[in-house]
Amino acid sequence: MLTEAFLALGVIFASLAIPLALDGRWTAAAWAVEGGGMMWIGIRQNRLLPRLFGLLLQFGAGVSFLTVMHEPHGDLPVLNSAYLGAVMISLAGLFSSYHGFRYNDRLREEERGLHIALLVWGLLWWFGAGLMEIDQHLSGLLENNAKLFFFAFSMYYLYIPARALCWTPALKPQVLLLPFMAIMAFINFV
Repeated sequence: MLTEAFLALGVIFASLAIPLALDGRWTAAAWAVEGGGMMWIGIRQNRLLPRLFGLLLQFGAGVSFLTVMHEPHGDLPVLNSAYLGAVMISLAGLFSSYHGFRYNDRLREEERGLHIALLVWGLLWWFGAGLMEIDQHLSGLLENNAKLFFFAFSMYYLYIPARALCWTPALKPQVLLLPFMAIMAFINFV
């Protein structure tokens, strides 16, 4: 019990200290990763409070990240705080979604569908980050082709761990690939 109390205090103080050391996007990314870790701890220990704190941290990370999107970031494609921060928020959401699905029997009845919302959250951040990065660094036909490649590549690399881990909800977004391809073809020919 004492160990868990110290763990909780450490997480709270780390959450409060992170903004003092990092800029807004990195703070948000760190909060998201911390939130994913708290979700994992809450699920493993079968405790509601860490799970709620982890959700709150991830949601707060998303809001915090969006409030500093207008600030300048590095010009390097992919290796900049805007893209990497959004990817970290995405991966924390996907990590939480997987563990929520895998240990669904440990969750309360009202939490059981939360893994779907976290999957959607993680995918929205993933695709939002990638498409914005492509939009910022490419133009014309190259931009549209890069978006199509990014979407197909992402769906393929979501399918591989989803299939290996029997993470059935993560197998469902692949049905969006064909409509996305049709939209991109229409955009290219118009």
